[in-house]
Formats: sequence, structure tokens, C-alpha cells
Amino acid sequence: MAIDGDYAVVWFGQDSDPAGPVPATDTPEAEAAYAGLTLAARKAEYAQGETVEFVLRKATPGSASLVGAYYEIEKDVVGEWRSYYRTNPDSWRFRTPVIEFGGVAKAIQWDQRQRGDPDNVASRGGYRMKFYAPEAFDGSLTAEFAIV
Repeated sequence: MAIDGDYAVVWFGQDSDPAGPVPATDTPEAEAAYAGLTLAARKAEYAQGETVEFVLRKATPGSASLVGAYYEIEKDVVGEWRSYYRTNPDSWRFRTPVIEFGGVAKAIQWDQRQRGDPDNVASRGGYRMKFYAPEAFDGSLTAEFAIV
């Protein structure tokens, strides 16, 4: 079994998986999957200056603590992810710091305008959000999107 972004793969059959075994916790995504949380951008592409929206859901029974959660936005610069924006875990909080399975999904919004300046928006290109919830899981969840 393997998890990659929004996809999970399970190999059924008598022959071995040609890709070989996948360690259960070899990546931050796999470790985050144990909390049963999923993260997705609402759209694949956003206009410059448009608020980027993400949806965080609890996909397995139980609850997860979002106390101390934070995120950073990274930009693809010539094939390398570079930090672009980061929230402060001490000042950025969910109103309800717990997410429940089958409950309301959490909405996360990123305003491209830096420091409230309407003319200072993100440039075109590929981006991703890395979401951290240290009380729920080790590692991060990621969701990619583009500014067009």
C-alpha cells in the first residue's frame, strides 16, 4: 500500500508488487496519513490576487488535534521548492482546534496579497501548501496549485 497526495494504491495478487514494498512511514505524507487527514486545494489554478482555498478533512474515524497547526506556501523555482510564505504557529489558529471524522471540513485560505498590499500579489507559477499539525502527526500534508 502507498499514499501519494490524493491517491492511495493497494497491490492485490499472488505475484509481488514490481515496485517493491513501500515502508509505512518512509515519507512525511505516509506519517501524516496515520492521522487520517487529507488536504486539497479547491481548484488547481487561481488568478493573480485571488484568495487560494484549501479543504482539510478527517478521513478516518476519530478526531485529530489542530492545536499549534500552521502552514507554509512554497514556490516551484526551476524545479526546486522554495519557501514563499509561512504562518506563525503561535498566532495562526483554527477557531475549533479539533477536527472530527464525518464532521465539517476545515477551510484554509491564503491571501496572495502580501502585507495587505493589493498590488503585491504572487507571481505566476507552481505553488504548494505544506500543512503541519504537530499534535496530530509528524511531517506535513501537501496540496499543489498554480497561479495563472
